[in-house]
Amino acid sequence: MKKKTLTLLVSIVAIINLMQAQQTGKSTTEKELIFRFYAGNDMFFFPGKGNEKAFRKACDYIEAHRKLIESGQMPIYINGYCGTKGTPEERLERVRIMSNRVKSKFIRAKIAIEGNFVTCNSKDSYNKKMHNVVIMRLMLPQDIQQNKASSGEPQIEATETKQENLNQATQQPETEEPQTNPISSTEQPATRLMLQEKPSRWYIGMGGGFSFGRSTFASFAMDKTHPGINVGLVGGYAINSTISTELSINYSHMTLGSYDCCQNLWLDADGNRYFAPVAGMKNYKYSDLTSITNLIDLGAHFNIDLIHLWHTDSKWSALVAPAIYGVYSNASIKQSNTKIFENQSRFHFSTGIDIGAGYIITPKIGMRFMTGVNYLTGAIDALPREEHKTSYIWNSSLLLIFKL
Repeated sequence: MKKKTLTLLVSIVAIINLMQAQQTGKSTTEKELIFRFYAGNDMFFFPGKGNEKAFRKACDYIEAHRKLIESGQMPIYINGYCGTKGTPEERLERVRIMSNRVKSKFIRAKIAIEGNFVTCNSKDSYNKKMHNVVIMRLMLPQDIQQNKASSGEPQIEATETKQENLNQATQQPETEEPQTNPISSTEQPATRLMLQEKPSRWYIGMGGGFSFGRSTFASFAMDKTHPGINVGLVGGYAINSTISTELSINYSHMTLGSYDCCQNLWLDADGNRYFAPVAGMKNYKYSDLTSITNLIDLGAHFNIDLIHLWHTDSKWSALVAPAIYGVYSNASIKQSNTKIFENQSRFHFSTGIDIGAGYIITPKIGMRFMTGVNYLTGAIDALPREEHKTSYIWNSSLLLIFKL
């Protein structure tokens, strides 16, 4: 009885060890990496959709087997799949570009050359959940597997599914158009693709929008609302997918009018404010005046993308951006169309916060809408600062962003 029990235990242990060895052999004998693409788009988003992680894993595996790859014993199989959007001919053309972009990524990083790849593309989906992907497969040669088996490691028998995938990787599908010649890494088209697929972390942007201001006078005046305009440039650096820093320069032009509570105040020729006209002096009623205000500000911004905190692959962004500014203001006071005080200039310190939303159109081009309030030191409208001592600017802008 004891012998039978001992024999059973030894058998169970042997089976467990064999299963573990098979799992280990499976992970070292074949490597499969998936690079994902958006439906209807052949651009290789990097590091989006988990592509950066797959790229790092592929690089490590290629480096570990470089001698076999360079000798031609271990090809790198590239299988492209494109099963959504467009006619079969359009999908075949799109998947050809998708595969070339993935290969160009490795060629540009000097991890592989064009001759290391065996490429096969299909106009169908990879499976029910993945329709637009490029699959990279790396398999050890059969003799290497046999050597591992003879040295004590179990030989991995390919399943019917793997064998079918390998056949697909080494020959063209019957439904696909003849494959064009691979693009050499030394040719100009490949260079152009490689430059497109990994945009720099640096970017620039330009745009404009509407501005509203408040100081002694305001854009929301007693008679009507006076919307101003702004134009600007930004330059920034994306630290990662969530955080970026920017420098900006903006020009704003605004017309400010008096509040309802101040319409009966008076301004004399010396620039002082009174509750009634001063005898013997030229006087101007507040309700008849407007302030033409121009501002130039230099800003430093710290942007936090709330969406990318949880969804790093999203094309959308939701930004919160605290900022500090140095502001130059120049203002003139008008009565009707006649200037009564000209070109009163000041420098200000400003701080504020912007919120906004953005969308990635292509890997190198995006749109962003930002709105925010910035509070300034001192008056910006060339009027005596008495009752209304808070100055701020509310800017709303639409920006076009270009990654370098």
